[in-house]
Amino acid sequence: MMTELGKVVRHQAGNLLRLARGTPMAPVPMGSMTLDLDDVAIARECLDRPEMVDDAWTARFEARFADVVQTGEAVAFRAGRVALSAILDALDIGPADEVIVPGYTCVVVPNAVLYRGATPVYCDIELETYGADLESIRQSLSDRTRAIVVQHLYGLVCRDYEAILSLAAEHGIAVIEDCAHSTGAKFRGVPVGLHGDAGFFSSEQTKVINTTCGGIAVSRRPEILQRLRNFQNASPAPDQREVQSALQSVVWNYFRFRHPQRWWRGDVARLRYGRQPFVATGEDEMAGREPAGYRGTMSAAIARVGCNQLDKLQRYNERRRRNARHWEAWCEEHGFAQPRVIAESEPVFLRYPVLVDAALKRSPANMYRRYGVWPGVWFKSHLHPSTREVSGCPTAATAVEQCVNLPCLTDDD
Repeated sequence: MMTELGKVVRHQAGNLLRLARGTPMAPVPMGSMTLDLDDVAIARECLDRPEMVDDAWTARFEARFADVVQTGEAVAFRAGRVALSAILDALDIGPADEVIVPGYTCVVVPNAVLYRGATPVYCDIELETYGADLESIRQSLSDRTRAIVVQHLYGLVCRDYEAILSLAAEHGIAVIEDCAHSTGAKFRGVPVGLHGDAGFFSSEQTKVINTTCGGIAVSRRPEILQRLRNFQNASPAPDQREVQSALQSVVWNYFRFRHPQRWWRGDVARLRYGRQPFVATGEDEMAGREPAGYRGTMSAAIARVGCNQLDKLQRYNERRRRNARHWEAWCEEHGFAQPRVIAESEPVFLRYPVLVDAALKRSPANMYRRYGVWPGVWFKSHLHPSTREVSGCPTAATAVEQCVNLPCLTDDD
């Protein structure tokens, strides 16, 4: 097996060859682009002196997040998927219940439903904002339906938002907002996550703010908030090995994605900080099995990084919106349909989704050669990153085959 040093040497040899040929070093990174040297300093201090991390940081992060999303209280967990599990618990969803879930999402969303003993029922999406489609939801309703998951994917606000809320109210069904991609997005001046019964956010390393791992649940209903807090109080403290791996990833990801000399500094940082990279979704979750240590609260060290990230949220979201305007013009120039920004919404554009020919999604390098753009390919399956199949969602299948995402944060803007 190749040693870590051997991997670094091979990678650097490839970099030198690309430099000699004048070809791009690598695709534009899509995650970790909000990490700066101040985050690195915090992560290093927490790694070097863990005994000095004040436990009050988690409560500070919750208060700061509640201020950002304009709600009275926020409840933090080790991951967004755990925040969703806490919401399902607060709604008392269990065996014999059904939860409608978009058939184009992260695998951890239906997994959280499965872990409660409930059944995820997949609805189709629309291709304007990649949110759940109203008519497909209507067709998916049954007398067992207890909740609908509404996702605000790529930082856009779901096209059928209001209509889905109305439909759910008509049938006495709860609405759970998946805001993992949309921290800071608003609809009619109110942050997403607060229009339904509860919402969950993520600070995983590919999201709007980055603490490597982390999740937050919010609600305007006091009884739900109390049950969320009860769930948190009954959850164990996070595994310290996971916390250490997450903090090391903060440092490594800065040097490999953000540092001006990342083409070689990233490999140097890998030798110290990348030996045990953080894995967000392991084999058990890919297969739909609840892994050991699934539950957990947010550690104080992660929360400390999170507070620093929240201080930069508005600045980075403004950069995302500015870059989205560049992609709007690019779409017009090249004949691609733009994603829809619904009336009275303020998206954050975690990424800019565009439908292209399926062959271009299968070969991002060809898209680079044709258009000078190296795209991301979220999602390559219905339940990213798992290959588990979902039937009856043809529009979602189109997105799987054709939707690429363009970077809304780069070092060039």
